[in-house]
Amino acid sequence: MTIAVTCTAPASPFIETDRLILKRPDRSHAERIAQLCDDPTIAENTALIPHPYAVSDANEWLDLIEARPSADLVFGIYLNIPDPVLIGAVSLQREEQNRDPKLGYWLGAAYRGHGFSTEAARSVIRHGFLAHDFTAVSVSCRITNAASRRVIEKCGFTYAGLGRAHLRSLDREEPMDLFRLTREQWQRRRRR
Repeated sequence: MTIAVTCTAPASPFIETDRLILKRPDRSHAERIAQLCDDPTIAENTALIPHPYAVSDANEWLDLIEARPSADLVFGIYLNIPDPVLIGAVSLQREEQNRDPKLGYWLGAAYRGHGFSTEAARSVIRHGFLAHDFTAVSVSCRITNAASRRVIEKCGFTYAGLGRAHLRSLDREEPMDLFRLTREQWQRRRRR
């Protein structure tokens, strides 16, 4: 897979793969974000996405991205076709209680099962390790989310235990599988 990274600004890299363009989402995509995220499957498998999901929720998310430009790497996932189409999002975000950035991602229902999440996650992880001082990346998924677990395993993460997370859409805590990928593990996988 070919990956090219260019920076239009220090906090907003542009990543292009064979099939995807990863770039910061903007206000013009609020309706598309709302359309894709108004999906109970996304809401039930992510901590912060509510259901139902409205354009106002998309604008709130875009406000958060703009408020923390240097702390987080947040990308819209676009199909790399003549007129790129937003199909999801991927991020590496620093959490106050965790020194490692945390990988997060979601994908619209029509685009699942084609390897787009794995391709986007691998590209963002690569960018995180090469362009930033990350020593490790963490990620979690609901124990019932087999599809997300496959993405995590394909990216080379190792199991780090069980945890719990509050899911906004369900308004309750759920058990989560925790995973971690160190820079050394990532470099070993790259050499293969």
